Amino acid sequence: MLIISMALTAFLSISKSTRASIENAMKSADAPDINIYIMDDFYKPETIAKVRNHSSVDRVEEVDSIATRYSLNGTMGHNTWFLRKYDSKKYPRLKDDFSGYSDSTQKPKKGEIYVTQGLMTDIEIKIGDKIKLYPTTAPYEQYATEMTVAGVVVEPSQGSAMIGWKQIFISDEDFSRMFAANTERSNCHIVRVYQSPDSTLSYAKFQRQLNLDTGVIDCANGAITREQSFHYTYLYTEIIVSILMVFLIFLTVIVMIVMNHSIATSIEIDYVNLGVLKAMGFSKGRIRAVFLLQYLLAELVGAAVGFALSVPLTSAFCDVFQPIIAIPNENALAILPSAAILVGILLVSCLFILLGTRKVGQISPIRAISGGREEIYFDSRLKAPISKRLLSASLALRQLTANKRRYFGTVVIVALLTFFMLTITALGDTVDSESALEGMGLITNEIGVLFSEPEKYDSTVSGIEHIIERHTTIKKKYFYATAYVSLNGENLYCMYYENPEVLVVTKGRIPLYDNEIVITPMIAEELNLRVGDKVTISKDGKMECIITGLFQCVNDTGRCFATNLDCVRKIGIQNVNYAGFHVEDKSELKAIQSEILRTYGAYVECEITEDGYLDDTFTIAINAMKVFIYAFSIVFALVVVVMVCKKTFLQEKTDIGIYKAVGFRVRRLRLQFAVRFLLIAVIGAGIGTALSLWLAGRVLTMMLWNIGVSSFRVAFTPLTIAVPVALLCICFFLFAYLMAGRVRRVDVKELITE
Repeated sequence: MLIISMALTAFLSISKSTRASIENAMKSADAPDINIYIMDDFYKPETIAKVRNHSSVDRVEEVDSIATRYSLNGTMGHNTWFLRKYDSKKYPRLKDDFSGYSDSTQKPKKGEIYVTQGLMTDIEIKIGDKIKLYPTTAPYEQYATEMTVAGVVVEPSQGSAMIGWKQIFISDEDFSRMFAANTERSNCHIVRVYQSPDSTLSYAKFQRQLNLDTGVIDCANGAITREQSFHYTYLYTEIIVSILMVFLIFLTVIVMIVMNHSIATSIEIDYVNLGVLKAMGFSKGRIRAVFLLQYLLAELVGAAVGFALSVPLTSAFCDVFQPIIAIPNENALAILPSAAILVGILLVSCLFILLGTRKVGQISPIRAISGGREEIYFDSRLKAPISKRLLSASLALRQLTANKRRYFGTVVIVALLTFFMLTITALGDTVDSESALEGMGLITNEIGVLFSEPEKYDSTVSGIEHIIERHTTIKKKYFYATAYVSLNGENLYCMYYENPEVLVVTKGRIPLYDNEIVITPMIAEELNLRVGDKVTISKDGKMECIITGLFQCVNDTGRCFATNLDCVRKIGIQNVNYAGFHVEDKSELKAIQSEILRTYGAYVECEITEDGYLDDTFTIAINAMKVFIYAFSIVFALVVVVMVCKKTFLQEKTDIGIYKAVGFRVRRLRLQFAVRFLLIAVIGAGIGTALSLWLAGRVLTMMLWNIGVSSFRVAFTPLTIAVPVALLCICFFLFAYLMAGRVRRVDVKELITE
């Protein structure tokens, strides 16, 4: 109960603190309900006038910005940054150690830049580093502006490490110079739209209706609502906390099983004393009340101590999440929700205690004289035979089969622990599984080539392929680009492919013709769409398309669709700008990159992926969960073995005395005791493994639905199963062997008193 109370309060407090921190930062920054990014070329004053006059709009603010991309240590980044003038009232600075807000209101000087903590997490930069900025349409060296990172600010709308686009801040002097130059049409208008207080529309419906009525998002590079900003910023914390809360539910079930076992064995051990109490006039209700108060008192003490220990744990965990959400956490304890759930656990445990103490009513003072033995005794047909050669092992098996009910709860506990350990291990192994990642919609290419001049794609891509094929075999190619496109008025992330056959479709077929698209199950559910339905997509133009299938994709947490290049050309999008190659020999990657840049470096960028396809942030999170769950599983295994062994030892004290009297040594008796629990662990682990093979994919799909995973492909390997199973079995064996050290205290003389 101490562990559960501590973890429960900490997890709920982390969730509450994160949500409160984001909401308060958004309020302080006067974050808009929709941020719309419109490049100068597509900016239309009459469209903005329509937005201002819309019935659901309260007010509109326009902020000038400069759309840029960056280069750090010679490596180009793909995400767009929007340079702005700094406003210290809306975007406060952080202290140098990120421990809280700074009192400084100093603006960046010429040549300096203020970034968010989430950006620093994304690209691993620090104060004092140099960054080169380029216009989005011309990332050439002659257009570069070098800036020095001089401060960290809180920008709650897009400052999180989970959001690609960032708003960052430079000096007024630098901004005026760069904006006036208008290099290669890089200037951008950020239109900040605030919903009317009288409007009853949700953020998503408000954005959709605004676009349908004004077309403002159709002419934008992208838009993000306040709700989406909150969702993406909170997403990392939400996923981790949700998975750990499910694990806590498993642990709570284990607590109930252990408690029920403890009560049952206590009644068996104290049968004589309880019979004496009944003979003296104690009612069964009073005896059951004693059990109830005894266990409730232990639970209350554990819950209270755990609640107190959750305070430093919450603070420590909040510090772990801050680099992701990029907002100082407020460390607010979730006292009422935690107390309510703990009260619920206590009430459920009361029910378990009352059910477990029903045997008290069957206690007979007459039978108590014989120690509670059954009046008529039949041998179980499932009792295992005893072998002379394998005496210790066969005795352990005999004791196990002779007392099946006593060990049933322990088998269930091992099965639950195995199931969760295997499930989380499978999640971790997916990070290194190429097929599993592709099944989730991720593009697993080792070589990525981005064309800064898309019009040169056709004349260049075959030459790039030729360079790669001189070094190694190409296993798969991806030719695509992305853009935000409206679908029935919804602003969605669109991936359009020159070779759509690389799409992994889970239902229906790929979009082959110029009026076909595929959508994710998230969009199908959100917009109530099915395969075969017709939808309208729009950008610079509009057209009607047919949904030919469903596909899985984690981009924009599943809020996306895909189509072919011919289709998007009808709405004003002309070229793909990215070529990805999945290759056989990864040792040649650096040589390939050098040759591509040497040949086509004037207008392409080339990145290679050597170590894993997922961002380190996700890998660290998954490994942290594995460590937490493995550690708690081992702790609970220890607690279970200690509690069960204590009771078992008392029940079998006479048998142990007999074994010692007939010549069994202490070491053999301890080994026999440990082997029995090893057998229990093996049986439980087998059941848990079967459950994991059957249910792990479904469980992980439910847990990861929020990030766009609609069908999780579990990548079980022999090692995935062997490691957690072996760990649990070894722990049960060692803990039981250590607990069996009490055998030394049993004296043969005690048999005389029996």
